Amino acid sequence: FKKDNKKVVGLSAEHFKDRRLRTIKQFTSGEINILISSDSTGRGVDIPDIDCVINYDLPKTDRIFIHRAGRTARAGKTGTVLSFATKDEVCLPY
Repeated sequence: FKKDNKKVVGLSAEHFKDRRLRTIKQFTSGEINILISSDSTGRGVDIPDIDCVINYDLPKTDRIFIHRAGRTARAGKTGTVLSFATKDEVCLPY
């Protein structure tokens, strides 16, 4: 990402609230290109115009999968969900 001049920032529930809010503002303004987030960070956060969600670890339930995937393609827009899976995870019911 560095080679392509993309700014990547990670965010987790361990970060203080002011840092989380500042990071989300930078992401929505385009200052940060890629935001890596945990499920706990994403709860209660509404970020418009997300066009791609990547599941590095598959969620344990279909409800969590739908919640993650639902962050993209809102209001009739299209979006992409990419999931990495091990050979044991490929048979999950969702």
